[in-house]
Amino acid sequence: MQVRQVIMVATTVFGLLAVSGCSAEPAMSPIDESEPTAAVHAGTEGIENPWAAEIAAAYAAATSDFIREILADGTLERHEHREAKYRYTTCLAEGGIPVFWQEWADGYGTGISDDDIDFDFMAPGPWEVMRECENKWIGEIDMLWYLQETNPHNLDDATRYDALAECLVRHGFAPQGFTGREYLEILERYDETIPWYELEERMAGFTQDERGEYLRNLATRYIFPDGTELWFGDDQVRSCQWNPTADLID
Repeated sequence: MQVRQVIMVATTVFGLLAVSGCSAEPAMSPIDESEPTAAVHAGTEGIENPWAAEIAAAYAAATSDFIREILADGTLERHEHREAKYRYTTCLAEGGIPVFWQEWADGYGTGISDDDIDFDFMAPGPWEVMRECENKWIGEIDMLWYLQETNPHNLDDATRYDALAECLVRHGFAPQGFTGREYLEILERYDETIPWYELEERMAGFTQDERGEYLRNLATRYIFPDGTELWFGDDQVRSCQWNPTADLID
């Protein structure tokens, strides 16, 4: 049985009302609250949390004491997010939704097996149970954590894309002077479909293996005029895309 990770950024997946729902509180997950906050928060010590206003708004909109308790101090720590995700996932499972909590060496989250991939999460029953679990255990915590991880300094979009471009330059994936606007232009080009006949002209005389390699590279690589190569599949490029300032933290 294969297992797939489920990314629930907007936290809305639901379980069957025919099952018990979420009346009982899930057991606490085995979490060490002394574990350090994720490195993403480093560099903001001693200054007001850049996401304090958003956390305050989420606190005001919270629909359970559990959520309000987590957000009451105006911060959101890794172990708090982890606890909320665990309780939320447990609530879904108890409500008949085929998701489960899973841990990795470098993280945690929810999963769904391939056997359940066709489960109708949008049916009325699952929808109602999901809303109940969301309102009681996670609210806006998941989204706030995602925003803190990917943009810890709460930069506006233009500034963040410039920071992403600078990260790519630092690691040799883009030439000096590369900007966030140019990065977005490259992404827009990759959204365009190259006509099949142009591809055939480019691959004329290629063996089958060479054709496969060329098409893979085409989907994951951009070559600048100076020869610098931007590999979108590279782990460091992905790190820059996820949090472009993380590597500046000592």
